[in-house]
Amino acid sequence: MRIFRSVFSASLNGVSLTGLDERIQITDIAESPQDEAVYANRPEGAGQFLQFRGRKTLKVTLHLFIKAWDPEVYMACMEKICGWAGHGVLRVNYRPGQLLRVRCSQYPKGAPQDWTKGVTLEFTAFVFPYWRTDAMESVTVSNGNLIIVPEGNGPHTFLEGRIRAGSACQELQIRTVTEKNAFGEQKISCFRFTGLGLAAGDALVISYDENDYLRIRKERDGTSVLICRTGESSDDLILCPGKENTVEVTGDAALFCELSARGVWR
Repeated sequence: MRIFRSVFSASLNGVSLTGLDERIQITDIAESPQDEAVYANRPEGAGQFLQFRGRKTLKVTLHLFIKAWDPEVYMACMEKICGWAGHGVLRVNYRPGQLLRVRCSQYPKGAPQDWTKGVTLEFTAFVFPYWRTDAMESVTVSNGNLIIVPEGNGPHTFLEGRIRAGSACQELQIRTVTEKNAFGEQKISCFRFTGLGLAAGDALVISYDENDYLRIRKERDGTSVLICRTGESSDDLILCPGKENTVEVTGDAALFCELSARGVWR
């Protein structure tokens, strides 16, 4: 029997959906971002101003076709699809080198007698509803400043990296300044640490876990130093994709930086 081959493919946590069974085919993939607009009333008269528009979620819907006339084979394929769906890192073939952290928000519904109608499988990205690159964009040095230009067209990405102390370090500051946009606006974010207790040769590692929670720890023993941030510190170190971002690292010791960021795409 000749099986139709789809031009679409998708994998979750490195496992291909169409690789589960050749009868399972992806006929289409649709992306549906849900935006949130914030308005403010005008001081005088009627009407509103648009203050901010941001993305709340991103839904990715897989349209599937199961080519199986036998009810048992059809239901076996449905069980494989439901077992494959879950949460984790989603990749699709038309976005090479990009990933999206998702959770299955709608499992397929179907019956063997309706095999000609196809089924749908829906994933939703809640925490960070943008595609990100697998590779990290590394920092470069320009005129004594650290300059990093992440890939993409998304609204922002986060600075990560490793900062090694040449001698004992107690005070440390990391500051990011984005390139000005068309309106002359720029974003400034900063981490300030006090009582860090970073030994000579040890490093401060800034990263995000699989749930996109910020982690700042000492490399040698894995001790978290989030509590060492001062009250005026930002929640994250923000960078703008596709633009030059200046990173300034200062402290009471010689510091050696290996900084990077992921590209972000809408």
